[in-house]
This record gives sequence, structure tokens and C-alpha cells, in this order.
Amino acid sequence: IEWILAEAGATPAAYGFCTNGIWLDSLAKIGSGLVTTVALHSHSKEQTDLIMSKLKRVGDKYHIGVGSHWQIKDGAFILITHKEASKKSAIEYIQQKLSITKEETMGIGDMLNDLPLFEASGLKVAMGNGDQLLKDKADYISPSIDEDGVAVAIREYVL
Repeated sequence: IEWILAEAGATPAAYGFCTNGIWLDSLAKIGSGLVTTVALHSHSKEQTDLIMSKLKRVGDKYHIGVGSHWQIKDGAFILITHKEASKKSAIEYIQQKLSITKEETMGIGDMLNDLPLFEASGLKVAMGNGDQLLKDKADYISPSIDEDGVAVAIREYVL
């Protein structure tokens, strides 16, 4: 954790750690708990880009996902987890356990951290309010989350 924070430098607006399912905001509070996620917060796209440029070496050892910040319009959460802890790995695990194929899987997302999900999904659905890069990779663009886009996609393709 100290290495990740050192690599990020002073660029994140804030950070936190998920330890034993509880989010903490200080290294001193971690104790002997198992840290599963490090979250770096940004307040703007420029700040996110700067943080990501500083984390290049971290990306060789860990999985880095970028998601929208629900409280800050242009902000982001940069989540750092175990290398295999991605939405792609999770969906592939579920596919194996349920004996279903990629073609039988629909992935619905709105942010860049959903790109790995799309890699493992036969049908790729982007939310109308989602990131443009994700929309460019989608097979279908559903209405926004405020317009019940997930329900629309399920009604259209599952039911």
C-alpha cells in the first residue's frame, strides 16, 4: 500500500482502503486486516489522467479500474486490486460455474472499468449516460440509468 501511495504521489484528492469488508481512510487504522482494495479519488478528468500516468508501474503488478465518482461529476474512483480481481475474471468464473458461454452472457456497463466485463460478454450493453469509449465498444446502447436502462436492456434481450 505504501508503494502504491508513493507511486501516486500527492496527486489523488483522497484515498481509502477496504479491509475485511470495511472502508478505512488511514493506514494507521488497517492493523492486521487483509486489504483487498486501494481506492484513489480524483476531482477531475485531468487529475485522473495524472494519477493514471503515475501508476504505470503499479499496473504491472495489480489490476487498476477507473469508475465514476457518484458525488463528484467529473471525478473518478481509481480502484487497485489483485491482478485477477477484474470484472472479466469474475464473469469468466461465473460462466464456468454455471456452464454458460460468453455468447450466453450480457454485460451491462457505464464506465471504463466495465471494459474488461465487455471482453467476457457476448452481448455488450452500454448505458446511455456511459463513457463514450464504452459506448463505442457496445452492441447496444440502452437508455440512461435514470431512464431504467438496465431494465430496458433486460426486457429487450433477456425476457
